[in-house]
Amino acid sequence: ADTLVAEIMFNMGIGNSLSQNNEAALKNFKDAIARGYTKKNAFDYAISAASQLQKPEEMAEIAEQAYAIYGKEDSRYIGYMVNNLIDKKEYAKADALIDKYIAEDPNNAQLYFVKGVLCDSEGKPEESLAQFKKALSLDENNASTLMQYGYKLYQKACDLDQTEGGGLSNADYNNFRATKVDPMLKEAAGYLEKAYQIDDTMSDARQVLRSIYYNLNDEENLKRVEAM
Repeated sequence: ADTLVAEIMFNMGIGNSLSQNNEAALKNFKDAIARGYTKKNAFDYAISAASQLQKPEEMAEIAEQAYAIYGKEDSRYIGYMVNNLIDKKEYAKADALIDKYIAEDPNNAQLYFVKGVLCDSEGKPEESLAQFKKALSLDENNASTLMQYGYKLYQKACDLDQTEGGGLSNADYNNFRATKVDPMLKEAAGYLEKAYQIDDTMSDARQVLRSIYYNLNDEENLKRVEAM
């Protein structure tokens, strides 16, 4: 009986989602899960409904249930949990949570990506870069990770230019740019180019590439990126 009722609740949730009654849909999906309907799409639909209602706490709670069952195949659930803690600035809890899951699944690239986002939110740019780099070592073709790593490198190059480039003679500044800043900008461009090649909907990657090529006075690549 519970199995049948759970399936009915799930189907009611689908109907309410289609009619954009997200409050009712969320309740339906949660009821279905509570009654034993634990197919992955039940959790995904429930999280989507909670997202539409801007309820990060509920998203995190549902994601925690989903991760226990489907975490090995879909690590995005950990992101919902960590983002909820980031929003509340509960960084210590977020660190403990992500470190726990990394210890359990140390070869999961998505976990290091989430850790990188967390470190960035905590104002730890170098550690953030290290986490994104670790994620890329495990999954070199993840567009989101490539985007974030390239963007953080770009920021690092700009910060270096501002903090160490002032007060230098023209000759010293040109040498400083050629040996320290420009190589970092070019490295960042490589990651961003690859991210955009994998996912050409990443408008942020294209915008950062425009800034990089403008900064490098690379007119040819600037025109190419502007024409994308």
